[in-house]
Amino acid sequence: TYTACNPGTVASGLGCVNCPAGQFSAVAGQKSCSPCAAGSFSNVGKSFCTQCSPGTFAPNISSSACAECGNGLFSNVAGSLQCSVCSAGSYSSYRFPTVCTACVPGMYQPAGGASSCINCPPGKFSQFSGEVQCTGCGAGTFQALSGKSFCDVCPAGKFTGPGSPNCTLCAPGKFTGVV
Repeated sequence: TYTACNPGTVASGLGCVNCPAGQFSAVAGQKSCSPCAAGSFSNVGKSFCTQCSPGTFAPNISSSACAECGNGLFSNVAGSLQCSVCSAGSYSSYRFPTVCTACVPGMYQPAGGASSCINCPPGKFSQFSGEVQCTGCGAGTFQALSGKSFCDVCPAGKFTGPGSPNCTLCAPGKFTGVV
């Protein structure tokens, strides 16, 4: 007598065997297992494939698992074949990223695919989120610290040129008012 193999298995010799990981059989009596499509996976003996969840991907058919998007990458939909690169001004550095995070004011990131943002150096600032570069402080203003979103005005009796991290005392006989 012939017994049809259950879903997730196929006939082999005198018995039924499980479909290998990355393959499936959806109905009883199938003669062979079918490969899971790219963007999905299956474990051993399954009757269906599961789409990769957001933050993961499977680029090939017959995957037994989905891979995690790495630093600087993300995937915001289920069933991804690949991860997308975070744009300049943003980053991702956590497990299973589904979005990229914009750099906060005081920080920047000039490159795409980054895992972190960079503090603006002294003498420069970034006022908004998602900046790809810092702006130099204007004449008469300064910023002594890194990672700042503003510049300070030089006090009376001191001056500075553009992009300076500090103010300089006016020479004897010279003065400047508050800008």
